[in-house]
Amino acid sequence: MKVSKGLILQIVKLGLALGIVFYLFRSGRLSLDHVSQFLSKPTYFAGALGLMAFFYVANFYRWKLILSLVEIDISFALSTRLSMLGQFFSTFMPGAVGGDLVKAVYVARRYPTRRTQTVMTVLLDRLIGLFALVCWGALGFFLGRDHFEASTHALKPLAQLAGWGLVAVALVGLVAFLWITLLPKGIPQSPPSFLNRLPMARRWNSLYELVLSFQRYPAKAWGALALALMVQAVNLGVLVVIAFALFGAPPWGLVHIDTFVAASCLGLCFMALPLAPLGLGVGQAAFATMFSILGVADPAFGASIVTGYQLLSLLLNLSGLYFYVSYKHEVEAV
Repeated sequence: MKVSKGLILQIVKLGLALGIVFYLFRSGRLSLDHVSQFLSKPTYFAGALGLMAFFYVANFYRWKLILSLVEIDISFALSTRLSMLGQFFSTFMPGAVGGDLVKAVYVARRYPTRRTQTVMTVLLDRLIGLFALVCWGALGFFLGRDHFEASTHALKPLAQLAGWGLVAVALVGLVAFLWITLLPKGIPQSPPSFLNRLPMARRWNSLYELVLSFQRYPAKAWGALALALMVQAVNLGVLVVIAFALFGAPPWGLVHIDTFVAASCLGLCFMALPLAPLGLGVGQAAFATMFSILGVADPAFGASIVTGYQLLSLLLNLSGLYFYVSYKHEVEAV
């Protein structure tokens, strides 16, 4: 039987992710006892699960809001249904964007005459969510930059560079958002010519036109960004609840809430890379490294927290099987 290169690549990625997890476990930087401890505290577990469920639902509403920018009005029930299908498949596809690809396919099939636009709304929704995460990370780093400076870890310069990178991206992004929505003069109304020279030029042109729709609906654009900032705060709250359950109230060693937010945002950004389902391995390595740089007392602090986070994601994503089974024929018929 002929095996595709894509399948081989996915197997290699998964093997690498599992290898990272095994290494962290053997080195004491990941503790299964911590995971079982989290499961044994139903109040914390239920609270974190409830916050993550709210995070999911609010994200689904944000996508519905972004769809309205291209004058596609779908019900909240439908946006939830299609999004949960994407979440279900993200359990088996690498990175945070894997399920988005499935969601994009489903929504494009519902609107075949506007296929490219609808697919780009999924990408824009993801970009706004990541930008909100960057903003929180930038704020956390700026407020806790003295704690980063006090670190004696060999990777401190790299962590500081990443932190200031978050600050720079957040400032540039906010200025661009203000310019597009409040001061649109000087922005070309047609896509620049260089986009036509890029791979998948049609999609980039469509994304450019979608961003320009912020000029027509500035209230919706700012609403989408405000909602993204709120839901990412809830997302970070999930990690805080897990940290409380496993390690008590802050500070955790030398880690305070501000540096916890900055390190978590950087870790979540790495988890979005399309390397393994749910960011397995990548998340553990990123969180373990970031909190090690900050001088946390327990070496298993970061990896154990993100493992609990991934477990919650897995439970909610698998609930998407109901939507797949219940609406499979309806979705495939469009």
